[in-house]
Amino acid sequence: MPVTHPQLQQILHELDEASSRARQLAERNADRTFSTRPSATAWSAAEAMAHLALTARGMLAPIDGALEAERAIERVRPAGDSGLAP
Repeated sequence: MPVTHPQLQQILHELDEASSRARQLAERNADRTFSTRPSATAWSAAEAMAHLALTARGMLAPIDGALEAERAIERVRPAGDSGLAP
């Protein structure tokens, strides 16, 4: 069942876009500079991306719960009712 709630659609779109950009960045910068820290106290690009991936993974359960709640509402909503106020 497709996601119809506009905010959830936007979140999924942004996650897809971020994943795509991260993959492209990693592919273009697969050399040593990608994993080299710019200073002793700064993260490398690879470390920053790993941190973002772990953070995003932590958000998947709440997003998944919201998607499931929306699907449950869609199953009981009358046909033609978008659920949005006019």
